Amino acid sequence: MNFSLFEVILLIGIAQGFFISALIWVKKSTEKSKLFLSAILVVFNLLVCKIFLYSSGLWETPFFRFFPSSFELLIQPFIWFYINALIFKNFNFLKKHYLHFLPFIIFFTYCVVVYMATKKTAILPEKDFIANNLYFAKVKGLEDILSVISSLTYLFFGAKLVIGYQKWLKNNTSNTDFQTYRWLKVLMPVFFVLIFILILMIGSNYFFYATNVENIINQIFFIYLAFVIYFLGFKGYNLQTLQIDLPVQIEDEIAIPRQTEEFENIKAKILYEFEQKKAYLDPDLNIQKLAEIIKINQNLVSQVINQSFNKSFRTLVNDYRIAEVKSKLQQPNARKFTLVGIALDAGFNSEASFYRIFKTAEGVSPKVYLDRLVS
Repeated sequence: MNFSLFEVILLIGIAQGFFISALIWVKKSTEKSKLFLSAILVVFNLLVCKIFLYSSGLWETPFFRFFPSSFELLIQPFIWFYINALIFKNFNFLKKHYLHFLPFIIFFTYCVVVYMATKKTAILPEKDFIANNLYFAKVKGLEDILSVISSLTYLFFGAKLVIGYQKWLKNNTSNTDFQTYRWLKVLMPVFFVLIFILILMIGSNYFFYATNVENIINQIFFIYLAFVIYFLGFKGYNLQTLQIDLPVQIEDEIAIPRQTEEFENIKAKILYEFEQKKAYLDPDLNIQKLAEIIKINQNLVSQVINQSFNKSFRTLVNDYRIAEVKSKLQQPNARKFTLVGIALDAGFNSEASFYRIFKTAEGVSPKVYLDRLVS
């Protein structure tokens, strides 16, 4: 059998996806996110296999005619659980979560019924007749509509969760190089484009059926899917996730009244730790550590910082670190030390984050700032 370039790309994607999935299971990874990643790759592979049946002509053979496939309904819940497993350290898959897969189970079961019903004959027109009597086209149309609704729903809640996670990190950690969040910032547009093209592909099946437009959109989707399989396979597999304890749900904090004795007491303790004890010099400082030091509930500490200073915990910490760097740069012997060394001593995690944060705050790079001081 001769394969076209399109089919070769699909086969490479299939091989890549199954290889990484098998690697995750062989190494018996304990990270739940890696297990969900493996499931995503398997689902993507099954989708690619589905189009391969059509592209290679196998769909026109008696054995593969009406071969069960409803895998579009598996993409969204698995992506949702993958994001949750990345964000929440103690995320557990519960029995109630199986409800997310109920649409897939229903439609896949129907496809199995149709496939078994058509197996009694090897004549393709007769198979089509049996399937039509079982309302195959109408049911698959309903499945497509549900795939679109499901995609938009999961995308909305996924984006909401990531945005909430970003806000939580700013209010609770000083680490600006949080790899898990950086990975999520990459994943969201990748998944957004994937779901967008999926919706276009489903729509083309109705508005451009059996035309070049439908074929082009289908090929774009599955070529992009092959790329996503390759990208997730290598990047996702090699990702070293750094997770911290988060609440079961990331919600907006409930403000406590200002100018109360409790409020002022917490504010005074925070200022003491930053201005006298210089707690910001700890590169791993987070809201939990600070709360343990001053013996105050971390939610209250976070609320007081947000209300009193009108900034997030991370911004507050970095403002003190920048002030520390500027103070050291103004000393006569500042040139004896490297900028990176000064930054690390001030509590910054890395050179890249230091340069980015300093330039955002001061409008110029640390080097330009230093040159202006000595000129």
